[in-house]
Amino acid sequence: MQLPTIATILLLGTFGALAAPSSGNKACHPRCAEGEVCVAGTCVKPTFCGGFAGIQCEDGKKCVDDPRDGCDPLHGGADCGGICV
Repeated sequence: MQLPTIATILLLGTFGALAAPSSGNKACHPRCAEGEVCVAGTCVKPTFCGGFAGIQCEDGKKCVDDPRDGCDPLHGGADCGGICV
């Protein structure tokens, strides 16, 4: 029996992580209008917030991760930009 090499394990682990669906992100039905983005099942016009400068949202809105980019604030992306919802 041949054991897999560490390189094989790392390679498979990397592709597995990329293919894994994101949990908790509801789809927008019907699709969002042009210029809008789907965040947790709601279509919103993206207004930038967060990032390195810590840009705040207007009162009554909060800054959430922008699902359109590859930056994840929960996995090493402390300076990720977000959008106001």
